[in-house]
Amino acid sequence: MSSEYVRITVAEKLYGQKHLLHSQLSLLNSVKRMRGYEKLRKEENLLKIELKKTVLDALNSLEILEKMLPKGNFITHKPAIRYDMMQDKEVITIEEELNAIKKKLTYLQG
Repeated sequence: MSSEYVRITVAEKLYGQKHLLHSQLSLLNSVKRMRGYEKLRKEENLLKIELKKTVLDALNSLEILEKMLPKGNFITHKPAIRYDMMQDKEVITIEEELNAIKKKLTYLQG
């Protein structure tokens, strides 16, 4: 097998070197960003674990506190809602609005 050589001009050589350096630069920037991302993900996971432990501790404390507190027997009365009164109020307000609109129309026409 024989070797063949191709003559490259100085401009082509500079062009190739320049693009090779740009490619290396972008690759190194990508690696740098990936390492930063991995670092942030690890930190995030550690914080999530710590938060989960804190929440579980708080829930356990609340359960203990709830067991220690005395139990009370309170009877709650729900007030009876009278729907007929509510409907009357709505009808009155609608009628009042209709009257107000009619007065405005007569004022504008007259």
